[in-house]
Amino acid sequence: MREPGEGGVALTAAVDLPADSKIFVPSWDDVPGEVTRRARPGDVVVTMGAPPISLMGDELLAALAG
Repeated sequence: MREPGEGGVALTAAVDLPADSKIFVPSWDDVPGEVTRRARPGDVVVTMGAPPISLMGDELLAALAG
């Protein structure tokens, strides 16, 4: 049986990007803050995972809009 977050850690590791270009944020509540802290103009932000990650889009847009 997998531990909580184990799949997300594995998915992040499997993404073919340099380590400083990707992060895994285990807490849903921390995602908008991490994205707004790290994202720069022109960046592409991708969320991956099982549902309900598709619901994160509205929260991210609101956080980025300030």
